[in-house]
Formats: sequence, structure tokens, C-alpha cells
Amino acid sequence: MNIHCNKPMIASALAVATCLATGAAAAQERPNIMVILADDLGYTDLGVTGGEIDTPNLDSLAGSGMLFTNVAVAPSCSPTRSMLMSGTDAHLAGLGLMYEMPKAPNQLGQPGYIGHLNDSVVAFPAVLQAADYSTFMVGKWHLGMDEGYLPNDRGFDQSFVMGVGGSDHFALQKGVGPDRPISPYFDNGVPVEKLPEGFYSTDFYTDRMIEYLGDGSEEPFFAYVAYTSPHWPLQAPEDWIDRYAGRYDEGYEVLLEQRIESMTDLGLFPENAPINEFVVGGNQRPWDSLSDEEKARSSRSKEIYAAMVANLDWNIGRLIDHLKETGEYDNTLILFLSDNGPDEKDPRFIWGMFPEDVHSRTQNDPDSSTGNCGFRVAYSV
Repeated sequence: MNIHCNKPMIASALAVATCLATGAAAAQERPNIMVILADDLGYTDLGVTGGEIDTPNLDSLAGSGMLFTNVAVAPSCSPTRSMLMSGTDAHLAGLGLMYEMPKAPNQLGQPGYIGHLNDSVVAFPAVLQAADYSTFMVGKWHLGMDEGYLPNDRGFDQSFVMGVGGSDHFALQKGVGPDRPISPYFDNGVPVEKLPEGFYSTDFYTDRMIEYLGDGSEEPFFAYVAYTSPHWPLQAPEDWIDRYAGRYDEGYEVLLEQRIESMTDLGLFPENAPINEFVVGGNQRPWDSLSDEEKARSSRSKEIYAAMVANLDWNIGRLIDHLKETGEYDNTLILFLSDNGPDEKDPRFIWGMFPEDVHSRTQNDPDSSTGNCGFRVAYSV
């Protein structure tokens, strides 16, 4: 099948799904579709795009398939997700801006900024559902939590999702802003009162999707795996935390040079291209000007981020292994992408948008000192 698309990220999944769902082929001849979405993943975070993080499963997928290098996304989470689900511009879908962000006067009350996937667009899982595809979703929804706008209302047979833009990755359900101190989760549209013991987002979402897929008898299927990793807060399972210890002690300027060199060798970056000044200016001070504690904090945050990405890759490997075990791998189109690049914001930026009196809700925050970074007791970037 040849699919021509000017905006691979936004429209390719919709084009594939529509072609498959409306085609004349018998159901057993139609391939399954699995869309895997990372949250705030950097372009060079994967080995196949020049990164130092171990991502063998994604590298293998890219090596045996097609790597898109000119992908259009929005600069933030829910606008991109609305385009992926609808195949339209984010404004037409009602999410020209994340609902959490302050609106300009000319945006208030306008249909392009209502903050949920509106009724003017058709979510393509509903198209597949109508064509007898089994449709499953796990992970971050971020497209509306009011009645009628959850995944089970927009074409998914089964779903377990986080409704908002971010949360603690463990079972605390700690939110990313004082307006929602507890992040809401939904199991097939029903609010989840308490996450299970041992919950870690990437591991749990993988477990649940494998449960949905079962023994392969639910074909053809559409599986939307919308991981929340590696979105902050930076947290990883304990046995992953120290796997990258010391890897980033030389500083971010050295890391930048290494990644650019790798990207250039791979043909993904032009020779002698200038480095954007913001990397060593603006929000980033020269590495040598940092104190020992600042260097330790920066290195530790990158170690945890790398652990999250490596764990993400490992879990994607689990999905691939399950497809192979059930005989569905060769009949499954797998699309992997990220909603946008890394978010440099400290959570304090979001909290700072609210009146000072609500900040008292953080007085009993877990210990997020450098030594605790990454563990379930911390909430850090």
C-alpha cells in the first residue's frame, strides 16, 4: 500500500486507518494497526537518531521499516494529539491551545479553544470501530474529561487512561498543578479511585494493552499506546535508576557535541550547521559555571531521563514480543512517534500561573533532593 502524505505525524495514521477500514478486503486480510506515542521525547533520544540511550527495540523497528525525518507536530501535547485523532488542524478539533494554558482575550470563548476534542470532527478510532476493528487505548488521553469526551465516547472499545496532561508516574496520582492536585484516571470511562499497588505508568500501560490484545483472536485491531514517559516528573522503577550513573558527568555541552556528531554521521544533520545559541545561553548556563551541586543535579536528571527512555524501549519490546507470540507481528503496522520534543519547563512554571494561596498544597511534597531524584518518593525535574 502506498500512502502519500505531506504531514506524516498528523495524517498518516488517519490515512492508513481510513484506507484499511473502508477497503473491500476481507477482515482477516486487513492488517492490525498499533500507534505508539511517547510524551515529550527528544528527536535524538533514540539510538537510531544519534542518541546514547539504549533503545534496541525502536532502533530495530526503524531499521526494518521507514524512518520519517520531516514530521510535523504542534509545540505542545493535546493540540498534537487532537490532530492525530482527527486528521484535522488542532483549531478545527477544538484544541488550538492546551486547556491548561492561559488564553489570550481573542481566544476566550472561541470554538478553536474549547479544550476538548469537539463534535465537529470524527475521531478515526470510531471509523475503525464501525468497520469491525477492535479498538484499544492505554495512557495519556488529554482530549477532554467531561461526559461524552472520554476515549470510550470517541471510538475505543476498551481504554485505561490518564485524563490530564501529566502525573506522578507511580501510584501517588500527584498532579502537575494546583488546579488538579490529584490526576484523574479512567477505566473504560469509569473514574479510578486508586491505582494498583506497584503501578508504574509505562509498565502498567504495557501490561494492560497486552491484556486487551489477548491471544490474537481480536483481529483486526487498532491499538493506541499513549505512554506518559518521558514527560516530567522524572521517575523510573528502582532497578532502572542507576543504569546510566555517570554517563552525563561531562556536561550538556559535551552531550550536545556528541549527539550532533552522531546525527551528522547518520545523515540526519547537515555538515557544519550552526548550533542554536539557546543551548549555551538563555536557560542554560555554561557547564563550567555551575556549582558542584548544580552539576550533580543536572547529571542526575539526565540519568533518570535516560532510564525512563530505556524502560520505554524495553516495554515496547514486550509489545513486539507479544505480537510475535500471537502470530500478529507480521500483520501489524506499527507507528512510533512523539507528541512533541522535550519540555524544558520546571513544574514551578505551571504552579506560578496560579494565585499564591493555592501553593500551600505543596507544603508536604515528597523529598525531591538530588539523592532522591527519580524514586517514587520524589517529584522532580
